[in-house]
Amino acid sequence: MSVQFAHGADNSAQSFTKGVSVVSPLISDFSSTTFTAASGEKIVTVPNGELWCLNFIFTWLVTDATVGNRNYRLEVKDADGNIMFYMSTGANTTASSTRRTAFIAGSVRDSTAVDNQVVVPIPQELWLGAGWSFRVYDVGAVVAKDRLDVSYQAKRFKGL
Repeated sequence: MSVQFAHGADNSAQSFTKGVSVVSPLISDFSSTTFTAASGEKIVTVPNGELWCLNFIFTWLVTDATVGNRNYRLEVKDADGNIMFYMSTGANTTASSTRRTAFIAGSVRDSTAVDNQVVVPIPQELWLGAGWSFRVYDVGAVVAKDRLDVSYQAKRFKGL
């Protein structure tokens, strides 16, 4: 059995197998990517041979005129599809509006939107192994035509 969720003092990931430590080189300190999804949801999967530590996920939601409250959630699944973590925004977004959500490591949860933005905490070190994924989506699936931009920043390691 291998545990791959330790963080080395030299800024590298470590894998511990039966007491043996293997250090993996850092691919990049921070990788940031933005996706636009016309479907109102976005799924990002960690490539084979990589290990990520998420720093933040930032979303920009523009809802269409379809009546209904949207409540967006961040969901993390392991490589087998099991839900390992999820956190909802806790603030509904109405029709024909704009909402920014910042899922930030170690942050404090907002109970209401301030300036159309909500801050939602995620674990200080949210590690995702190869094949793991995160998904941002509307829990109620009000409408698939909402525009959702998703940016994230992660430390990426290889070889695990």
